[in-house]
Amino acid sequence: MTTAETKTTEISTVDALWVLIQSQSKRVRQALTKRLIAEQAKQKSPRISDITQTAGYKAAMDDVKHGRVYHAENVEDMMKQILG
Repeated sequence: MTTAETKTTEISTVDALWVLIQSQSKRVRQALTKRLIAEQAKQKSPRISDITQTAGYKAAMDDVKHGRVYHAENVEDMMKQILG
């Protein structure tokens, strides 16, 4: 009796997906690309419907509340305030 040697090759999930994507038609690849780009854009800039819930708004309102906001009367006044 002879024994056969079997070689198993590990294929990463990314490589398997890449082969699957590359085997699709050009239209399918383009649709997948559009979907990926849209998902990335959505993750980068989450939509907040109420601006008053953002950290920047809360910090700005805290500045106003504590008198850290200065209104310049004109450009010269503004430059004096900025440059000291």
